[in-house]
Amino acid sequence: MSQKARGIRASVGEFLAMVRGMPQKAREIRVRIREFLAMLLWDLRRGPAVRVVSTTLRKGARITLPIGVGLQYALTLSGVNAEAVAWINVAAVCSYGLGEILTLIPKHDTRPQVRDVHEIRRLLRALDELCDQLRRANDVQTVNELSERYIRRAYRTACTALSPIGQTRVTMMMKDADDKLRIQAVFPESAAVNTSFAIQLAADEKTGVLLPASGKGAAGFAYGLLSTVYVPNVKRGIGLLLDPQVDGSLERASIGDIWDSSTRRRFRSLICTPALATTNSKPFPVAILNFESSRRDPFLAADFHLACTIAALLAQGFEASERRRREVAGV
Repeated sequence: MSQKARGIRASVGEFLAMVRGMPQKAREIRVRIREFLAMLLWDLRRGPAVRVVSTTLRKGARITLPIGVGLQYALTLSGVNAEAVAWINVAAVCSYGLGEILTLIPKHDTRPQVRDVHEIRRLLRALDELCDQLRRANDVQTVNELSERYIRRAYRTACTALSPIGQTRVTMMMKDADDKLRIQAVFPESAAVNTSFAIQLAADEKTGVLLPASGKGAAGFAYGLLSTVYVPNVKRGIGLLLDPQVDGSLERASIGDIWDSSTRRRFRSLICTPALATTNSKPFPVAILNFESSRRDPFLAADFHLACTIAALLAQGFEASERRRREVAGV
């Protein structure tokens, strides 16, 4: 084969390889675009940008409009065409109107409500009562009964605190012996749930962390990454990893397309929060609380903090029960 023929053959091979790789590159580009849109919408809805823009538009209109009206009146009296100034006044009025519209977007201070805080206080009292009862428990069966009762109480608190937001359904998932996350409870109880639904977990080859074997499943990523995962729009499928800060802010990072589009569910957004207990000085997820809303991206910053607080209190009760169970059993 001549040198020229070998060159043509190599070129054809490179072209075919490029064509075969185009669908994968196109999928990667679509995922990157969806990640960008998810982060942008997050900043527009929850960041300070909306409030800053709204304040700037209204203040600018308050300054520009009186000056423009006075200037237009003076030019009209002097017989000069004031059409340009009139358009400036129209723009100022539109700017003020836009600023007022932006103020209607929900802010961080719209939640939590008094009822939500009251539910958290009741759960704290229930945790104190659990600890007192555990100290008096002398057998494993009693400890198990107290633990189950507290878990149900924490679950009811989670349902009450966030369920009014856009017809939210709350589910609790736990890992079984086969490394599968399965639904253990659901609210409301009348909701249709596929009891056979499960997320298979598998150890990651690089880190050894248990993650969804299929690469899909928000609850599985929340379990493995030990952090809250939020899917603001299941249609786009982009998951955001959230880290609540002490000052009330939320650090977020995209973890890509984690939603299985073949899954038929009746919700449009999802929060997955792990309840983390401590085992041998290491955090361990005892359960995953899922808040499934019928609306797209309805949750505000306070809702994520509420979900994390409830999950933390649930984990504390579980940890206290496990400690007492070992003491009673003499382990």
